[in-house]
Amino acid sequence: GTIVFNKGVMIKLNFCWCCYVYRAPRTSHCSECDNCIERFDHHCIWIGSCVGKRNYKSFIYFLIRLNLFSIYSIVFSSITVKKLFTSIGETNNLNE
Repeated sequence: GTIVFNKGVMIKLNFCWCCYVYRAPRTSHCSECDNCIERFDHHCIWIGSCVGKRNYKSFIYFLIRLNLFSIYSIVFSSITVKKLFTSIGETNNLNE
């Protein structure tokens, strides 16, 4: 790798043979996106993008909204099923 000095600090830069650029520390190449991503976490198939330094906060917000929607769906589905079984029970009591 190449060594550069930034504000008196020695930094080792690695060369990416796919992008043909020198990568900053903690940068990795994503084979799915074919890009170098700083602070690369993972490639998410659900959002179709890499999770890294630039979009980590938006990915966390996506997960929070996804969990809230899941809770909302479970609660209102349970209420609907309960109402359905209650109405079926009332219909059976009327026929007796």
